[in-house]
Amino acid sequence: MRLAPDLYPAEAAAGGLAPVVRERLGSAYRVSGEGETHAAVEHRDGTAAGESFEGRHWACAIEVAALERAFFVRLSPTDDFVAFVSGWIPELEDACRIATAVLEAADVRAVVEAEPLVQWTYSGAAFASGDEAEWHWQDLLASDAGAEFAALVRAAAEEPKLRRMQPSNSMGSLGFMDPPRNERSDNPWIKPLSVPGGVVYEVSAYAQQPRAARRRFDDPTAAAAFAAEALSRPR
Repeated sequence: MRLAPDLYPAEAAAGGLAPVVRERLGSAYRVSGEGETHAAVEHRDGTAAGESFEGRHWACAIEVAALERAFFVRLSPTDDFVAFVSGWIPELEDACRIATAVLEAADVRAVVEAEPLVQWTYSGAAFASGDEAEWHWQDLLASDAGAEFAALVRAAAEEPKLRRMQPSNSMGSLGFMDPPRNERSDNPWIKPLSVPGGVVYEVSAYAQQPRAARRRFDDPTAAAAFAAEALSRPR
């Protein structure tokens, strides 16, 4: 994507966003461009980013919007953790301030919590809690997703093997991931199904298991126990 000169006159005149960011940040940081609208920022010594509380390294990039004048900071490896607050159009000085704060932080949570212009997303709030799996369990236990699904979540939460995993609600199915966010296609899924006379809980030992091989239970507790046992089987 090319810069729109009417929205970004200085950046367009400089040949892209990276040269402008480089001049603004000075010699302490190395700035590289991927096209006109992107600037990756790292320490001059080659360090990609500071560390979070769990030892995770963060990389920063500054990008521009296409249809309005606005600058954004993208964090990786998980760029869905932080969002800019609504109703505010960020300028380059804001994006540079946030990017350098992340690079210098010993704990990236402190940057987000102190910066009024950014906020945690749903996934980011789980990350910031320090225990993503338990955060998602508490979120599902408190959700209003229907009586059958709520009963299933409560039953699964009582199974120690399942409780150690990160739960997810995908189209009414309760799935389990190896935390943090390391989804495996062979982990079990449980789905409440309406049938004549009531509800059954169908357990897939892995995501793509043929329907004929899946097990159905009238009781969510039995379904959760079967799913927990499936985790111990060779896969």
